[in-house]
Amino acid sequence: MTARNTDSATAVLLLSCPDRKGLVAGVSDFVFRNNGNILHADQHIDSETSIFFQRVEWALDGFGIPRERIGEEFRPLAERFGMTWDLRFSDFVPRMALLVSRYEHCLYDLLLRQRSGEFKATIPLVLSNHPDLQPIVDGFGAAFVGALVVTVVSFVLSLIVGRDEPRAVRRRDRQSSRR
Repeated sequence: MTARNTDSATAVLLLSCPDRKGLVAGVSDFVFRNNGNILHADQHIDSETSIFFQRVEWALDGFGIPRERIGEEFRPLAERFGMTWDLRFSDFVPRMALLVSRYEHCLYDLLLRQRSGEFKATIPLVLSNHPDLQPIVDGFGAAFVGALVVTVVSFVLSLIVGRDEPRAVRRRDRQSSRR
């Protein structure tokens, strides 16, 4: 048995489509024909809807297609089987903001996992509707944005998603009408 380098990047393909013969063979053949080594493969058929689901992960080291072209090379196979699919790479590190409230246990968990490398993400920003957690966020080197800005962002997001009356505005209107 050959030892595998777990530090090298992998491609992860998630797909779904109506179930039919040849799906596993088609995807496996695509990887094989391009000198890929499948590291993990899982598939499932939803018996009620007859939809096939698959997750395939393969090593990019030695793969015959550059990562920026894998999608376009896979597309004809996906179209032939009517697949909905998504291709990701294991070395991609997303940037994200955390939205928190007053309780620190979840914030600590995410920030500690991120710092240790267990949770692969860059967290440059934490938004909160309470100032209580700012010292924790400062200790981890992320920017902290507090209550007023969060209220404005919440208002803007509610307009974007189409709510007629954002909750924060309704509360203020009711308070001012009581005076």
